[in-house]
Amino acid sequence: MLRVPGAPVSRAKSQTGHFTPVGIPHKGLNTRSPFASMDPNDAISLNNVLVESYGLRTRRGYTEWATGLPSTNPVHSVLNYFPGTTVVAATVAAQPFQDMVGMTMVQPRSAAGPGPGIIFVGQDSSLYNVTAGGPGPWTAEAVVTGAGPWNGVNYQNVAGNFYLATSEAGGYAIFNGTVWVMPVAGTTPADIEGLDPTTIVWVTTWKERVWFLAKDSTVAYYLPAGQITGKVTPFDFGTQMDHGGLVTWLGGWTIDGGTGVDDYLVAVGSQGDVVIYKGLDPDTDTTFSLHGTWYSGPLPVGRRCVEGSGGDIHILTQFGVMPVSKLAQPTNLGAQAQQHLSFNIDPLIAALMRDYSTLPGWQIHTLAKEELELIRVPELANTVSANSFLAFKTVTETWSVLSKLPFAHMVNAGSVIYAGTLDGRVVRAFDGALDDVKLGGVTGTGISCRVTPAYNSLGFPGLNKQVMMIRPYFLSVIKPVIQFVILANYRPPEITIIPSLPLTSLEAVWDVDLWNGGLWGGGLKPIHSWFGARGWGHTVTAQIDYVTGGDTLMMGLDYWFTKGGVM
Repeated sequence: MLRVPGAPVSRAKSQTGHFTPVGIPHKGLNTRSPFASMDPNDAISLNNVLVESYGLRTRRGYTEWATGLPSTNPVHSVLNYFPGTTVVAATVAAQPFQDMVGMTMVQPRSAAGPGPGIIFVGQDSSLYNVTAGGPGPWTAEAVVTGAGPWNGVNYQNVAGNFYLATSEAGGYAIFNGTVWVMPVAGTTPADIEGLDPTTIVWVTTWKERVWFLAKDSTVAYYLPAGQITGKVTPFDFGTQMDHGGLVTWLGGWTIDGGTGVDDYLVAVGSQGDVVIYKGLDPDTDTTFSLHGTWYSGPLPVGRRCVEGSGGDIHILTQFGVMPVSKLAQPTNLGAQAQQHLSFNIDPLIAALMRDYSTLPGWQIHTLAKEELELIRVPELANTVSANSFLAFKTVTETWSVLSKLPFAHMVNAGSVIYAGTLDGRVVRAFDGALDDVKLGGVTGTGISCRVTPAYNSLGFPGLNKQVMMIRPYFLSVIKPVIQFVILANYRPPEITIIPSLPLTSLEAVWDVDLWNGGLWGGGLKPIHSWFGARGWGHTVTAQIDYVTGGDTLMMGLDYWFTKGGVM
């Protein structure tokens, strides 16, 4: 093109915007640090995502397993009878991968089928065998009665394989592989002598013995080695419990004390006293003695706030989640708090406990299949995220919040996690891409997620920035529906309404999509698009809300912005 002499020359303008990539908050949720000094790799909020090696993975959904129970009241207990004769059926992956990297980023799906053993669930004052799954109707197990949560253990001796269970209002029950029986007080070998079995509220095993706790008591009782009925011997922990209360939990703790692996007996009081005994035979003082007493802090109500996990015992208290292994270390409370499993979210737990510690429903669950330690928040707690769990991912040692999971209780049965729901159903938990998939169905509800990384100065501390665009990176089979807001100058996250648009699969439909124009099956697909944004401040972050399917990975986040002055 010819230029007229004397005409102005158009010159390319220099780029005024700045591009800054920001990594995902791979250190997880942090409710302890001030916004202004938070590590850039921490998160202000993480909802329904888990920190994995490759990114932030959306939690999996849940699928109905058994419906038609007599009422819509909560299924408060899920028990797994798993005798030594159980045959674990081989499963075929429904979603295969070509290499090991793919398996790390998203787990292959297993064909939907029953887990190993027998599954019993408790609703109201009855137990039901729901191993077969389906719409019911279900018949209550004969003889067994008792409202309230059940707990139990598998126990094997020369007489066979048993499941020993107790409930707060039902006493002691035994499943022998065929039928349930409830021993009565008496002197025959099939009875319980020395204790009214209807008052038994806890059962555990230690050193080949069965131990019981009685209702509203500091006294434990144990049977002779190898027996599940017979004459009990009392053992009172009350003299060691300086803070009062009752014994709420009893169990074994296996540790390495320096001369080999040993198994300690641990009693946890409702007001936080932890009493530990060591030895072999509680009938003999020379081989059974007090190891020590420690204080963990008051527990919330219920007996499900203590869990043996990974060679340790975790106690949920008003201070946080305390490993018993750390209690024995001589230190002050401040240094001890740093040993909490929940150190990064202790302020959140303290706030919840302050208002809701007297509500029923607090629990700790260890789910080996998902590499998770979950803290259940009572459903009656007035929280923004309904039906919530605080989730600790064990392999990355990070916390997040899982919400909209209406689970009253769970059990890990082999490769399947069964959960009883608050509305009277049994589901396969952490199973599939969508929530609330009905019996025999394939459609369900998308999973609502939130990611809010720590505030970031984007490389120009002290200067104003105007964010113009953001670009999140996802790997997914289902295209996320995204809504976001730019937060500036340490504003807290907002309550954002996530659009309820239909989710779109990224895989093409045969004989519907255009040839050579669709994305075909085979795993995760990359999604990365720029979104126009509006935000102005010295330091910024993006609150990203999105609806997607389970196993979606958020991999990163880019900002495009212009910078201004200090005013």
